[in-house]
Amino acid sequence: MRTPTEIATYYNQCLVGNELGLVTYFRCNQSSGSIATDATANGYNGTLFNLAGWSIQQPVLTGGNCTIGCCQTTATIHDTTICTNSPVQLTASTSSSYSWSTGSTNQTISVNASGTYWVLLNPQTGCSPVTDTFHVHINTPPIINLIHDTTLCSTVVCTLNESAANALTYVWSTGSSNSSINISITGVYWVEMNINQCVVRDSATVVILSTPVVATTNYSVCAGQSVSIVPIVGGGTGGYTYNWGNGNTNPFYTTTPLADSIYSVIVTDANGCSAPIATGNITVFPPLSVTVNGITTCSFDTVKLFANASGGNGNYSYTWLPSNSHQNPLAVTPQTTTIYTVTVFDACSVINATDTAQVIVTSAPTIGLPPIVSGCRPVCINLNNIPYNSLSNWQWNFGDNSHSVSAEPFHCYTNSGSYNISFTYTTTLGCVKTVTSNSIVTVFPFPHADFSASTFETDIFNTNIHFYNQSTGYITSQWNFGDFSNATIQNPSHLYQSINNYYVTLIVENNSGCADTIVHELIIHDIFTFYAPNTFSPNYDQTNDVFLPTGTGWDNSTFKFWVFDRWGNLILATTDPYKGWDGMQKGQIAQEDSYVWKVELKDVLEKSHIYSGIISLIK
Repeated sequence: MRTPTEIATYYNQCLVGNELGLVTYFRCNQSSGSIATDATANGYNGTLFNLAGWSIQQPVLTGGNCTIGCCQTTATIHDTTICTNSPVQLTASTSSSYSWSTGSTNQTISVNASGTYWVLLNPQTGCSPVTDTFHVHINTPPIINLIHDTTLCSTVVCTLNESAANALTYVWSTGSSNSSINISITGVYWVEMNINQCVVRDSATVVILSTPVVATTNYSVCAGQSVSIVPIVGGGTGGYTYNWGNGNTNPFYTTTPLADSIYSVIVTDANGCSAPIATGNITVFPPLSVTVNGITTCSFDTVKLFANASGGNGNYSYTWLPSNSHQNPLAVTPQTTTIYTVTVFDACSVINATDTAQVIVTSAPTIGLPPIVSGCRPVCINLNNIPYNSLSNWQWNFGDNSHSVSAEPFHCYTNSGSYNISFTYTTTLGCVKTVTSNSIVTVFPFPHADFSASTFETDIFNTNIHFYNQSTGYITSQWNFGDFSNATIQNPSHLYQSINNYYVTLIVENNSGCADTIVHELIIHDIFTFYAPNTFSPNYDQTNDVFLPTGTGWDNSTFKFWVFDRWGNLILATTDPYKGWDGMQKGQIAQEDSYVWKVELKDVLEKSHIYSGIISLIK
């Protein structure tokens, strides 16, 4: 359906239903009434409002074209309800002439009262006049005064509430669309409300008074000590009043708490604005106390007494008697058993704390050392007569740069001289003591035995040996020549009768009865001999079956023996002086022939000897 303007524009044109962009159109010649049927295939039927019907204008043929128009049947003015105190403008649709119920012939009239109005229109040629009636209702805006100027303390919630106006919508100056708002800042606030199509405004000035700000302090006091509580107040308006909850209205409060507690105060300013309840803690320290433990110590030892204080504020001071010292711990070196008293102060507690301790002084017993001992080396002592079970630790110093921590040690001295022995020990009570015995051990000087000889190795043809005593620190000598012969002279001679190894012993003794002994070996060798046969017969008859050179006075460790055939081929090589040639060559008895042999060796006097010859093998 087209608008009145479009209808006026296209009045003499006939629609066929395929025009570009055409969605629906209704034929004016269909019928009458308020139902319009879509003439296109889309089926968009409709209802015409405020139109009792329409009239039909016959087609007018112009140049072969068909033109059908619809006649206007209303003035397009509807019933109106508005809210205003000014005249309302009523405008009819375009027509050739206008006739209003107010007598006006203009297209637009102004009315300022509620009522029923009509207008008569004379439209285009061929259409009948049209009369349209409509109603105008002008509402008077209500007067709303639900919020008021207010002065409040900042601790009180300020709410501006317009819900009683039952408005359709709300628009506050804060931007809120709710029926009420909460205010925390001083200012002028308004709200616009839609009530019966009238926009109604309500406003109020709100003054928010600042409240006092209270700062409290937590206190710590000693038992029996008073505390004066003074809050720090600012903000609000001066002329503060105080409420401590016990009838006290002073700006301070003094109390002597018996235990930990919480205090509270309410501060109100001259405007009657009160700060939130301010609270603080009062901590009461435990009563002051002190303990000190006694101790057992050894005489001349320094010990420390520790006073363990608790309670109070922890800032302790000490006084010890009888030393009148203020140190803790207290170092003391009593010579006798003593009682010490300590008093603790903290400049806070009403009652000081005191305790006593006894220092018991004891001594380590004196332990006796073994009796004096002397003699020739070695001089030994057995330290077993000591009450080790009453000691916690000990150390022996034997005076010869040796020490021992063993129980019941056994110690021997081998060097002449006098030795001091000391014994340092600790009792099970911790007392340390050292006992010393001077010259408890004496080792007599001892002689030094030594001798030389004209020779210590010879052969049987030279057996008269001369001995020379080279000992020192002696007064007597005793010789033993190793062949059951003895002598006591200083430098003896001795004739040996047989080949052997002899051990010659010299014992010397000084005037303290201390002796020293020395032993030297004397070797009498046989004379050097060498014998090699020139024939042997390895036929296993137990006679002359092996060829082996023999002799005396040999150094067997130097023996070397070779056998060769006549062409120089080695048959035997050995260093064993007891192994000869058994006539075997390459696993069988060699043929009868002459063979070459060679021997190298040294005698017992280390003189070298080389021998060679011919040995004949016969069968």
